[in-house]
Amino acid sequence: MIEYRYDTQLLIEGKNLSEEAISIYFEKNFKGDCLLAVGDDSLIKIHYHTNEPWKV
Repeated sequence: MIEYRYDTQLLIEGKNLSEEAISIYFEKNFKGDCLLAVGDDSLIKIHYHTNEPWKV
């Protein structure tokens, strides 16, 4: 059985972005799994499984 039903994807655009800092923020603030945060210092793509995608 799948614990987290929603596959949530989004883009974060900005300056001096950090994949590591964003990953840590997600792990501390949102319930879910299968987190991917990839990109560069101006654009990060997030992939995350959660039951509360509106909070992400």
